[in-house]
Amino acid sequence: MKAMLTILTLAMTFQVSADSLIVMAPEADMASKLEQINQNEQITLEYDRDLGLDRIRITVVQGDRASASAALEQQGFSHVETDQFLPTPERRAVPVEARAGQLQSRALDLNQFNDPLFVSQTFLDDSGRSNRGASGIMALRSSLTGSEGKVRIAVLDSGSLPHKDVQWSNDAANMVAFGSYCSLMSPNGGDETCASNYISTRQRSNDATDKQWLGPDRNGNYAIAIDGHGLAVASHIGATTNNGRGLVGIVPHNQVELVPVRVLSYHGGLSSDLADGILWAIGEYPHSDISPISEPVDIINMSLAGNVGFSCAEDSYLYAAMEKAREKGVLLVAAAGNDSNDAALYSPGHCPDVINVASVTETGMLSWFSNYGEAIEFGVTGENIAGAYLNTGIYDGTSEFRSYCPDDGADCYANFSGTSMASPVTAGILALLMLNHPDENPYSLVGAAIATAKGTTGQEDGELTTAAKMGIGHGIIDAQATMAYLDEGTLPPVTAEYRYPSVSSPVDLLALEVVGQYVADPCNMVSVRAGHLDQAVPSVRYQGVTHHADGSQSNFSTSNPDIGVNRSLVASMEVSVCNGTECGENQPVPLPPARTCS
Repeated sequence: MKAMLTILTLAMTFQVSADSLIVMAPEADMASKLEQINQNEQITLEYDRDLGLDRIRITVVQGDRASASAALEQQGFSHVETDQFLPTPERRAVPVEARAGQLQSRALDLNQFNDPLFVSQTFLDDSGRSNRGASGIMALRSSLTGSEGKVRIAVLDSGSLPHKDVQWSNDAANMVAFGSYCSLMSPNGGDETCASNYISTRQRSNDATDKQWLGPDRNGNYAIAIDGHGLAVASHIGATTNNGRGLVGIVPHNQVELVPVRVLSYHGGLSSDLADGILWAIGEYPHSDISPISEPVDIINMSLAGNVGFSCAEDSYLYAAMEKAREKGVLLVAAAGNDSNDAALYSPGHCPDVINVASVTETGMLSWFSNYGEAIEFGVTGENIAGAYLNTGIYDGTSEFRSYCPDDGADCYANFSGTSMASPVTAGILALLMLNHPDENPYSLVGAAIATAKGTTGQEDGELTTAAKMGIGHGIIDAQATMAYLDEGTLPPVTAEYRYPSVSSPVDLLALEVVGQYVADPCNMVSVRAGHLDQAVPSVRYQGVTHHADGSQSNFSTSNPDIGVNRSLVASMEVSVCNGTECGENQPVPLPPARTCS
């Protein structure tokens, strides 16, 4: 079965030729201070380029990074960090045929869309199904009927490619300033190969095309290399609907603008590229080598992950760029990684306030490849997700699957698996929530999704799910429940159970006696829960009223999802969940009958 999945491993296949450092330059005499450092025979440093937020990039031409860092700090340079290399996710896809008209009659039988791959996008429409991994997306998408507005989503990835099912924004940026670029097409009009005299180093620009040339071969020619990862990610979010081809995007294509920001070359990118890409997408990139974005985006999707060396420490450039995005209310969504490892070891997903997404199956099981743990915010279906597909072999005609997409590769599709696919699904859900509630604070919408997420601590066939064992944050997004909560204040089921349910044996009573030394009347202590959260989270709180046995009442407000009440003192109670300052209507709590313990 695993052979049929898209497996995204984070394998480094290319290294930038020299070590580079990101530093905050002193206010004056930068050049003279670098010259003074270079008088040391063991260290040679060169200024490379200006970055944002008062940072610059320094290349270590001679010497080791540790010695160079120490020398820079002695000369008044601060926030010294390595410009880390982030490998491009390797993706394996299962190509599928989805030409115009093919399978169209089956799709039309569903009376929704004529896109042939919609019949395979079962994770979208889970109405009436109990699958724990399904996210209620189609119900939320259908609620947009007649609504206006558009959400701008930046896809920080390998760049853009032409495809008949994807409409890209006119805004675009390439942040990768290394790798070979062909400045002139071959005489036959194609660009599959490029003569060495037309090859140059790619520079930062507003051309985000996902193309690079590798070589030279023995004849001095360079061969084109296309990754296609960014195209697949973008298509999940906003593929064109009802065009008789391909798939249905999470967000209607006329209500989303897909902004490509190339931060990964065919081999990978740098932490400074990612940070600058974030700044450009939010309108804070300060330099003239790239034209500014026309207006800031609303969401940034980063389907990429590197180990913790890819820093987001509080004094790092990446953290500072993300902080700017948060200040502007831009949501950051990232893939957790595909190493079956603790997600806390991977950036940028584990950085503060980044919505870190794990992959689950449609039955709610943690995907075999997905990272996991407390650093995760949500689990979302990330297996066998249909998407637009283009790579080097399809583009140059050498792939056996070229016959699936004869239109110059611009109508090719595949099924993908990975947290790289779960991340754009999440970004799409958040975009739908924004379109439904345009005046709501974006982080309040995230809070609503957290408050209504499906918990993973339940049992499946008598065994704990892998998601429950390993942990996927707050649970699996339930878009339909989130919409109901935002529209109507409707809570997930409110539960109330005795904290110490068993009080029948002498051992039970002895245990209650011990607990009673620290807690008043533990026999009647009841745990009230509204939603599935196991811990307090920002922007979500619970408020309500308790009606006491003596006829009095009292109000309460807490961020703790486990609300404790004494059943012997409380006759009834109501509770509501609040996002920021907005609260739903109070709902009655099904308190268990009062009891005595003796």
